[in-house]
Amino acid sequence: MFRLSNILTPAPCSGRKRIRPEVGISATFYEPGTTSPGLKKSFLRLTGIFPFLLLMVSFFLPNCAKVGTVTGGPKDTIPPVVLHSEPPFKATGIHPKKIVITFNEFLDLKNVQQELLVSPPLHKQPEIKLKGKKIEIIIEDTLRENTTYTLNFGNAITDFTENNPVPGFIYVFSTGSYVDSFTVKGSVISSYDLKVPKEQVMVMLYEQLSDSAPYRLKPLYVGRTDKNGNFRIPFLKEGTYNIIALADANNNLRYDPPDEMIGFDDSLLFLHPDSFRIQREAIDSARTVGSGSPVDSLKSIPDSSESLPAEKEYAAVVHFRLFKELPSAQYLKDYKRPEACLLAVYLNIPSRDTVTLEPADTIVNRPWYLPEMSQNLDTFLFWITDSSLIRKQNLSLLARFPETDSTGNTIIRSDTLRFSFIPKTQSKPRKGEKQEQSSGFKLTGNASPGKIIELNESLILEAPHPILGIDTSLIDLQILKDTIFAPYPCKLKKQAGNFRKIQLDVPWVENSTFQLVCLPGAIQTIYHQINDTLKVRFKTREAEYYGRLIVTAQNATTPVVYELIENDKVVLRRNAGSAGNTVFELLLPKKYKLRAIADANANGIWDTGNYLKKIQPEKVVIYPSDVEVRSNWDLEIAVDMSEAR
Repeated sequence: MFRLSNILTPAPCSGRKRIRPEVGISATFYEPGTTSPGLKKSFLRLTGIFPFLLLMVSFFLPNCAKVGTVTGGPKDTIPPVVLHSEPPFKATGIHPKKIVITFNEFLDLKNVQQELLVSPPLHKQPEIKLKGKKIEIIIEDTLRENTTYTLNFGNAITDFTENNPVPGFIYVFSTGSYVDSFTVKGSVISSYDLKVPKEQVMVMLYEQLSDSAPYRLKPLYVGRTDKNGNFRIPFLKEGTYNIIALADANNNLRYDPPDEMIGFDDSLLFLHPDSFRIQREAIDSARTVGSGSPVDSLKSIPDSSESLPAEKEYAAVVHFRLFKELPSAQYLKDYKRPEACLLAVYLNIPSRDTVTLEPADTIVNRPWYLPEMSQNLDTFLFWITDSSLIRKQNLSLLARFPETDSTGNTIIRSDTLRFSFIPKTQSKPRKGEKQEQSSGFKLTGNASPGKIIELNESLILEAPHPILGIDTSLIDLQILKDTIFAPYPCKLKKQAGNFRKIQLDVPWVENSTFQLVCLPGAIQTIYHQINDTLKVRFKTREAEYYGRLIVTAQNATTPVVYELIENDKVVLRRNAGSAGNTVFELLLPKKYKLRAIADANANGIWDTGNYLKKIQPEKVVIYPSDVEVRSNWDLEIAVDMSEAR
């Protein structure tokens, strides 16, 4: 280390004289033209050490310039923690206008107006203010006397940096002398597929026990399901309640059928200490409440979850199966004229009655249309056969159709409907370009060049308009033998209920090539149009490519409907009795899901529920694992219908 007195350069002055330096600095000044002996030594010393210093700097310089990421340790995954609140949590005898909750870190709010649930609901939603580590709740509504209020923030409260939510945070206080301690909890699933609903579902409790309460009133208590379909509503007061689960699509806390899904319990919910069993054997009974089984919903047990407060809590357990009701009111949904020769009328739900049309401003002395209707009588097509009516762009028709009146009865209503059709103008061909004209129509169907037709599949041919006549001599199905196509037998018939389709039932030969030829005139429509030539070649598979599934129903007390499901779509359905085996032949080797329906009314389909009539949806069983069908393999499985829910 060099002393300051050895390296300071003095200012010029006359004569050689020592000057006392300022305190803390030692300095010596010399006459001009003279040099301090110590300064000479210092210079020589610096000159010798300079190469060493340069080497050291060059060694450390690359490390100093190295680019890297500054790490701050592991990611924060801990949600904010409440330090205190004013008024305190579970305060009693208060009517707060302002609540302040302080956390241990800075906060953020996510969709707080959608997440916040106040129970009992207020007429005006509280105002929520965020102030650093504090949340202020401003209540402008008048609070009920002797009532426990809960403010459930859902996942709205998160920390500021990592957005870690405080899951299901609840603040509670009471305007009375104590905080209510009853709880209801359970789960919600969809009744048809037994899956957890994608959207949150509201669970609502009503003091008003009439069945119409969910239509007219907001609930006394409300909770919501989590991502697993579970719910828990604490701090309920003693009493008897009507309880429902509701997929509240419009967020008005009321049931608006038929677009909203609902689930209900078969009995009222009675919250009273004497109604709770503490014995362990009550667990199984409590878990079946709300599933439609004749179990007393008063039988439930105290909640033993570790996340609950230490004091005793009485928890009733209810499970819901959501369903969407069929519309009860019949009405005319739509009508249109897609073609000059076609009128279409649509009802909102299937009907027991038909629809008729009559010209309102034209006298027609003979049948002027050919009716075609869907199997469940909700779609009605009218193919006009009177050419004078076809030529009219506007038709006024007197329609008679079923409709539900104000008393709930189905009547036949008459109304004038106006149908219009404006033909599309055809574009003119470009210069030098010929416009193709065809006097026939193109046949369509399920056969196409190179397609595989399954061994359990029929051939379908479809014309654009109702078929008047079929010339079977102009329809030829052929099989390839060696290198020559030879005629092959088939049975031809019209499809029931559809005048535009014909079906060819064929005793297929496995692993073969077929050819279907339909010559012009094979099919003629009611408008005297004939088909263009159709020539299509297709194949069949080897029989060993397919697999077979054998299903046995165990403990079935009703007929069973089996549905094979692929990608959430029903690809095959079989009706079975309550006993015996059901065989699915010629299945493609794939993985399926299997649904078994307890068909209580034996109508061959799954039936939804009805809230006012207290009808639960039909119970189902989803086979727990994939049904993997393999080629040339028989798979046998058993479905226990006692597990239907």
